[in-house]
Amino acid sequence: LIVLFIVGLGFSLQQTAANPFVISLGDPATGPNRLNLAGGINSFGTTIGPLLIAFIIFGSAPLSGAELNELIKTGGIQLSTIQLLYLGVAGMFLAVAIFFYVSKNLPDARTQDSFEPAAKAKNILILLTVIMIVCFGLIFYSYTEGFDLISGEELENSRLILSLISLIAVFVLIYYAYNKAKANPDGWGALQYPQLGLGMLGIFTYVGVEVTIQSNLGELLKNVSDAVNNLNPLGLEVMSDSQIAKYISLYWGGLMIGRWTGSITVFNPPENMKKILLCIVPFLAFGVIIAVNQISGNPVAFNEI
Repeated sequence: LIVLFIVGLGFSLQQTAANPFVISLGDPATGPNRLNLAGGINSFGTTIGPLLIAFIIFGSAPLSGAELNELIKTGGIQLSTIQLLYLGVAGMFLAVAIFFYVSKNLPDARTQDSFEPAAKAKNILILLTVIMIVCFGLIFYSYTEGFDLISGEELENSRLILSLISLIAVFVLIYYAYNKAKANPDGWGALQYPQLGLGMLGIFTYVGVEVTIQSNLGELLKNVSDAVNNLNPLGLEVMSDSQIAKYISLYWGGLMIGRWTGSITVFNPPENMKKILLCIVPFLAFGVIIAVNQISGNPVAFNEI
């Protein structure tokens, strides 16, 4: 868990630094379009990523659960393979850092503006942080020994209630800060601007939905809801880790279609060409998704899309 936290923190810091940098590369008015382009490139990586990792770890042919367990028992899959993948990612991050370090004519994204006093905003964010720590601390604590005697349904309901409390706290406190800052901006700092308060709610909702689906889709496809027919809750046959890769790829590919389409305006095409591209690019992106899965040995049938 600590290792995953460190990895997640690194990605968060990288994305936090990358987004303002992308905006600073040109006219701030077209910054959102450049972010769409960057997101589209990121989505292409997340589309081919599951397939590439599945190929490296499991091979070209999708394995059933029994075949996968047998491969693990016989040593066909080893932890060192996964370690090499993480080292490869670390190496790529290091290479990008060196590239930017030696690059010239990069924009100076630093600002000389002084910070506005934000005591009221700080108090709201501290309160929100405390609520989140308490709620998720209790959720994590419920996975320790001593909770085995509690029924599974009761325990899951308690975790759900704590999650809902933290979710409601985010929306209520940020919306409260937004309304108070709109009435009297003194002491609210940047929260006096609606772009920040409403943007925080928007990015929280978007990223929450994006990551939640990706994190739970695999478990949903592997979960057995009908033991007699070996079906998962979606009515499909229960899958192994190697078999779910194409579905994760399809999910990220779906996001890629929207991001590629949204980034068309970055290239400033003429109005007629823009209309044509708005029709062509979604199909082109969809074709890339199908082709990548086909090449990787995970062909997608139309009834699976």
